Amino acid sequence: MLTDLKARKAKPQEKEYTLGDGNRLFLLVRPNGTKSWLFIYTAPNGKRAKLTLGRYPALGIAGARKLRDHASTLLNQSIDPREYHKALKADGKKEAWLQENYPSLHKNKNVLTSELLKDYATLKQKEHAINEAFKFISEINISKDERSALKKLASTLNHASELLAKASPALEKISKLDYEIKARGQEC
Repeated sequence: MLTDLKARKAKPQEKEYTLGDGNRLFLLVRPNGTKSWLFIYTAPNGKRAKLTLGRYPALGIAGARKLRDHASTLLNQSIDPREYHKALKADGKKEAWLQENYPSLHKNKNVLTSELLKDYATLKQKEHAINEAFKFISEINISKDERSALKKLASTLNHASELLAKASPALEKISKLDYEIKARGQEC
């Protein structure tokens, strides 16, 4: 495990390098002297990925370990931590617009956010299951025509999953906005 002393004493070298803390947490030391915490993991899609957690020393070892644990929890639920954080950042921009234009809906933002994240997690689990099924199918000894038909089916399922991912939050928001508009009409 990495100590604060080792992290502070890590000197820049000609090429960037990492110091491991354990459980996929690393301190990246760049040639210009900046140090950043990295969480290096295998995403639910099977690809290797990196998530920058923050800069050292602004983010200390204890804080980096907590963020690592949170990212690991997301991975255990088949949620890519990097995608999760992208969704949260996008949600922050939407939140400001929502607060400005629909204050009463903004009060329920935590409920909306948790519902959307649950939907996202469910979709990611379905996508992972489809990918696993496709890997299994590709290992079965079947004809080219049958394999082609199964690839088309997998493509259709992936497309349906993408459409559901795009449509589900929008339909939910439309429904809530419609309710808000009707409520405002009754007030007038």
